[in-house]
Amino acid sequence: MMDGRTVKIGAIDLADADAKRLVDAYKKPAPPSVFDAWTGSNLLKLQGKNLKRLDTFEKPSKYYLFYYTASWCGPCHRFTPTLVDFYNANKNSEFEVILITSDSDEKDMEKYAAEMKMPWPQLKLSKTERFKKEFHHPGTGIPNLVLTDLQGNLLKTSYVNGDYIGPTSVMNYLATLFKK
Repeated sequence: MMDGRTVKIGAIDLADADAKRLVDAYKKPAPPSVFDAWTGSNLLKLQGKNLKRLDTFEKPSKYYLFYYTASWCGPCHRFTPTLVDFYNANKNSEFEVILITSDSDEKDMEKYAAEMKMPWPQLKLSKTERFKKEFHHPGTGIPNLVLTDLQGNLLKTSYVNGDYIGPTSVMNYLATLFKK
């Protein structure tokens, strides 16, 4: 106060917008990640029916869930709505899905993202081959989910000892991590 007194106001007593600003001001930044060089200007996100460069990327605090998929993949078309529902129901600051496409045409990737209403960022098509070479995530088929921590350590994938177990097991495992 102007007279030197201190007044405490609980965040619950603030307007919603002011309470959010207060919370945002005290958020701890996410720790550094081996994926930091790949985020930022290398990501696109659906805006309407078009993929646009993602201007601001909020790094997850714990996990990356990489979704290897393609517009031409029938099993991917069947699985993607399940992942969209999971993402929309569970999205929090601990994780982010990043799509890694196997498409060869950016317009195909964009059409697929719009058709499936994918709410997560996607790595630019021009960056996918270098990303795949750098990180060597297990599996050769799609759909493939790869769950890692921020340092790139594999926590769960759609492949176990070379055998395909499917992406649902990875999604379900991530859900158990939220309960811990």
